[in-house]
Amino acid sequence: MESDAVILGAPIYLLGPAVIIKMITDRNIAFQTGVLQHAGKPEAIIGVSGVREWETFALPMLNVFVLTCGIRVIDQVMFYAQGSGEILLDDSAMKRARKVGSNVFEAASKPVEDRTYVGDQSVCPVCHQNLFSVNNGILECALCQAKAEFKMMNGKKKLVFDPETLKGHRWSEEALLEHFSLAVLPSGPRFLKERDEIRKRTRKYLSFLNEKTEKEATV
Repeated sequence: MESDAVILGAPIYLLGPAVIIKMITDRNIAFQTGVLQHAGKPEAIIGVSGVREWETFALPMLNVFVLTCGIRVIDQVMFYAQGSGEILLDDSAMKRARKVGSNVFEAASKPVEDRTYVGDQSVCPVCHQNLFSVNNGILECALCQAKAEFKMMNGKKKLVFDPETLKGHRWSEEALLEHFSLAVLPSGPRFLKERDEIRKRTRKYLSFLNEKTEKEATV
């Protein structure tokens, strides 16, 4: 809350970051109501994977934590090393890591409106990720839901993004607050009203399990 900037790093195992990242991201949903306090705060993301092409969801998942807070990603990088401390032997990686720190410092020293993405090349102009799904021939960024189509321009295929979804993407201030106020907050009172019926229906399955256990014990 009090930081001028944030750097988030994690080891990458089976296609994504360590499980603690998912845990704190899920718990971090409460920060959606405080998105105004974080808007524009610069962030950098670092992933370290042991094997290339086994990090598909690494940067996207690390970005989810950042985007939930309303923080702005200005740099991100994936490194490759397996043994503990082995990355220290990669001079180019260490140089790039220092550049990450420099980029974050420079961004934090600028006004919010002048903080721009300077990280590795990406496809989506909103979340700077390359993870897309296809729905009825329309490409949709799996992270921010910005939509795009391939169009022929000057004899070449180019990915053209829908300007409306670029403005009203999943992580926009309005969308985050709407999600929290309409989808998350009402779920508490609704659950309290339904709790007795849920317990009633749960007993059916608990009794089945108890009967099954008793039969197995008899056999």
